[in-house]
Amino acid sequence: MKRTFLTGAVLVVITALALTACNKGGSSGSANAQSGGRKGVTLTEADFKYAMTDDGSGVKLLEYLGDKGGNLIIPDTLEGFPIVAIGDVDDFNRKAAPSTRSQLNSGFFTSFKGRIISITIPDTVTFIGRGTFSQCEGLQSITFPKSLKVIGMNAFQGSGLTSVTIPDGVMVINGAFAKCKNLTTVTIGENTQIFGGGKEFPGAFRDNPELATVNIPVSTKFFYCTEYGFGEETDNYAFANCPKLNIAAQNVIKAAGYTGNF
Repeated sequence: MKRTFLTGAVLVVITALALTACNKGGSSGSANAQSGGRKGVTLTEADFKYAMTDDGSGVKLLEYLGDKGGNLIIPDTLEGFPIVAIGDVDDFNRKAAPSTRSQLNSGFFTSFKGRIISITIPDTVTFIGRGTFSQCEGLQSITFPKSLKVIGMNAFQGSGLTSVTIPDGVMVINGAFAKCKNLTTVTIGENTQIFGGGKEFPGAFRDNPELATVNIPVSTKFFYCTEYGFGEETDNYAFANCPKLNIAAQNVIKAAGYTGNF
C-alpha cells in the first residue's frame, strides 16, 4: 500500500481551498429559480445561530434553531452578509492540518431526520461541515452550488438522497455520503478530491447498497485521512461495500485512478 504524506505547505494549500470562494457575495437569484422551480420555504435569520467568519468575508451557520421541514431553501445572505459556510469553517481551517479531528464540526439538521425533503444551498457557500445532514432519512435531493469547496466528514451519511451531483474542485471528506440506502447515482465534477477512509474512518461513498452508477472524471484524486494528516493512497475504501457496482461501473471508477476495494 503506497502512502505519501503531504507536506505542511501542501496541507495548507488544500485546507485553504475551503475559503477561496468566500469573497463571492453576489445574489443567487430567486428562491424558486434556485430550487429548479420547486416551491420551498426560504429560511430566515430567526432560524439560525450564526456568526461572522474570522476573516470577515461572510456568515457561518452554527446551529439550526427553526422547526421547518419540507423543501428548505437556505438564503444567500443574513443581515446583508453572504452565507459562506454551513458549520464552523474557521475551526476546520485552523486545525485541519495536522489533525483530521479538526474536521469534526457538529451537524444541526440531524434532529429533523424525516421532515426535510430537499435542501437548496446558495452559490455563496464554500463549506459544509461534519454531519450537517446526517441521518436525514427524508432528504431526497440536494442542490450544491458551484462555489462549494468542502463537503465535511459524514455530512450526508445515512441520508435519503437518491442521486448526487458534486461540482468541480470539491474536497469530499470521509463518510460524506456513506450508508445512504437509497443512493443510486453519483456524478462527480472535475478535479475532485475524494477521501477513502480506512480502519479509522469510513470512505466517502462506502456502504451504499443501491449505488450502481458513478460518473467520475480522470482528474479525480484519491486520498486517505487519519488523525496524523492526509496522504495519497493506492488502496482505500471510498467505494467499498457497494454491491451493485458491476464490473463495467467498477472499471469506470478504476479509470479515474481508484485502486481500492469495492
